[in-house]
Amino acid sequence: MHNILSRIQSGDRAMAFLLDPEKTGIEDLIDTFDHINNLRIVIQKEIGVDYFILFVGGSTMIDIDLDKWILAAKEIIKIPIVIFPGSHHQLTENADGLLFLNLISGDNSDYLIGHQRLAAAQLLKSKLEIVPTGYLLIDGGHESAVQRVSQTRCT
Repeated sequence: MHNILSRIQSGDRAMAFLLDPEKTGIEDLIDTFDHINNLRIVIQKEIGVDYFILFVGGSTMIDIDLDKWILAAKEIIKIPIVIFPGSHHQLTENADGLLFLNLISGDNSDYLIGHQRLAAAQLLKSKLEIVPTGYLLIDGGHESAVQRVSQTRCT
């Protein structure tokens, strides 16, 4: 266990990189992680970040074997991998943690409590570190995949 919550609560400066397996295939992981490692060195030196996390997730994750993707990632990069799920279907015990997301800026109750309720029984038995997370969508000037999938309007 990486004790992600205790590291954050202790005041350690943390930074997360977010990768969408639909946009970064397993075959691209080595090059992608080389870039991340180079960024980590600069960020650690210039800003003094103590702790790095890799968030993994996407809005749809169609035709993605999340177990296989995360196992491949763990062989290459040695930082905690936390699932940033787009739905209750995006769970795997191969990750180190899970952001238990509540999309609080939308009207769609499926993303406020529905997916969480559907995942609860599995997460109760899970060894994943659960990180409660409020999630706000802010208008970025164009419709994002998250807006489309969650049917959330940003105003």
